[in-house]
Amino acid sequence: MLHTAGGNPLFAEELAALISEEGAESEIPPSLRALLGARLDRLPDAERTALECAAIEGELFHRGAASWLAERDLSPELGVLAGKQFIRAAQAQFADYAAFRFRHILVREAAYSATAKRQRATLHARFANWLEQAAGERVAEVEEILGHHLERAYRLRAELGPVGDEGSRLAARAAERLARAGARALDRGDVGAATKMLARATELFREDDPARLEPLLQLGTALGKVADFARAEAVLIEASECARAAGELRVALLAGIEREYVRSFAGSGSPEQLLTTAQQAAAEFERTNDDSGQARALGRACVALVQFLRLEEAENAGESALLHARRAGARADELEILEWLMCALMWGPRPADTVGSRLERFLRDYAGSLPVQWIALIGLAQVAGMQGDLERARASFAASKRITAKLGLTVNLAGTSMQVAEVELWAGDPAAAERDLRSGIALLEKIGADDMTSSLATLLAVSICAQGRYDEAEAIIVASEQAQPSRDLENQILIGQTRARILASRREFAESQRIARKMVEQGENIDRLSVHAESFMTLADVLRLAGRPNESGAAAQSALGLFERKGNVVCATRARRLLADLTPAPVSVTDASVRM
Repeated sequence: MLHTAGGNPLFAEELAALISEEGAESEIPPSLRALLGARLDRLPDAERTALECAAIEGELFHRGAASWLAERDLSPELGVLAGKQFIRAAQAQFADYAAFRFRHILVREAAYSATAKRQRATLHARFANWLEQAAGERVAEVEEILGHHLERAYRLRAELGPVGDEGSRLAARAAERLARAGARALDRGDVGAATKMLARATELFREDDPARLEPLLQLGTALGKVADFARAEAVLIEASECARAAGELRVALLAGIEREYVRSFAGSGSPEQLLTTAQQAAAEFERTNDDSGQARALGRACVALVQFLRLEEAENAGESALLHARRAGARADELEILEWLMCALMWGPRPADTVGSRLERFLRDYAGSLPVQWIALIGLAQVAGMQGDLERARASFAASKRITAKLGLTVNLAGTSMQVAEVELWAGDPAAAERDLRSGIALLEKIGADDMTSSLATLLAVSICAQGRYDEAEAIIVASEQAQPSRDLENQILIGQTRARILASRREFAESQRIARKMVEQGENIDRLSVHAESFMTLADVLRLAGRPNESGAAAQSALGLFERKGNVVCATRARRLLADLTPAPVSVTDASVRM
């Protein structure tokens, strides 16, 4: 027997059970599935029916559900099956219902497969009715399960031929349940689950059903969040066209905004297009007193303004969007608006200590929202980095990465390496910045998001340049310039800063100064103070190397003013150190007499 079982414990156990039931002379099936099938075939009809009804619910099932499906009390049969070790007692998920679990998932699969498709379709539909009754007021908690069983009932019917009116009703019920469950998953930030359920729901709805429009819009939004940009845009185009055909202007406007939002990240659109589309939609939603619509439109305007680095304007748009979201009770929009509002606060002109206090409050007020916690922790890490508390900054970054990994947002996890690297550069550890950036780039390449590595690569060049590896840094920024659209102003400024430093290292001071001054001028159009200040620091370093200490000091003084305004203590100290190096030491009387 051991030789036949081939070391598979379940096979050995089932084989022993078969021999116990049929005797040593029984024919031994060649595989585990065949063995399980043989044991099921030898069961009395009543016991086999009980197993087939139980298998509809899943590996764990309730006695009440199986009895409902069999239309009689199955307690005696289930007791016998437990004695034969097909099933065992388990913890029930609903009060007043005893529960069992199949001894192994393969036992359940064998019982399920043994049931005819038409019968399975009927039983899945009947189980959904039982579950609705058993869940009672908690039915919202089990809508994904309801959707699954209704969908199985419909698809099994479809495999057998035309589904008819009853099959169409099953599809509509399944779509409705899955759409609701998907929307809730999106609200709580479980984007992966939301994408799967909403995709199934939109497939089950009739194409001309108006109820399909909102789930279609939500699916496009969810796909954008997981960086499936091509599919997201296709879904949003469909949502917009279907909404206009149905006369649903509101959904069409929202789909248009989301499409431009996705395009702005995919590289096929621009922040300008997003801002224009969002502002036009916001005006229409204001005209119709649509708080929910205004929340989405102003929230996306906030995103565009963050991309422009017009961060004070972004903060204002975000605050207004937040107000409308709260009025509308649009929790999902409220949470996403908060994420971008926190970015505007982190990077904008508000002092670091003020930003830190606001982020701490967000952590307390939104303790149950992992996406808000993630952004707030990144912001607090950057505040700590500005204030020189590198240990606290690294701890906050580690906590934010754990949350991002839990949410399954790989792109965001990789993107966090940019904020980590920025803090490490402030702290004077470009090697640590390089390590984190390379890790982020590798993660993006692993998931096939190579087109999103450009910004990380530019900051990698900055960190490599800071270590004196100028040729390597130049090769990276050349590739980054080719890959990154010119509209990404921050990326272009970082590239310019790096190129100016590389040229200065080669003593090509005229071109180096020209580029450095141009980066300072471009910085006048943004209010991300740290980036603007670094342009002044680049100019100061270039002028110092060129032997122009007075002009270098003036540039360093401008950088110091911006760092102090932001509350970036670490970088302000670096600017003061440069100023001190440029200031001649006072000459004492003794020294003067010696020289004479």
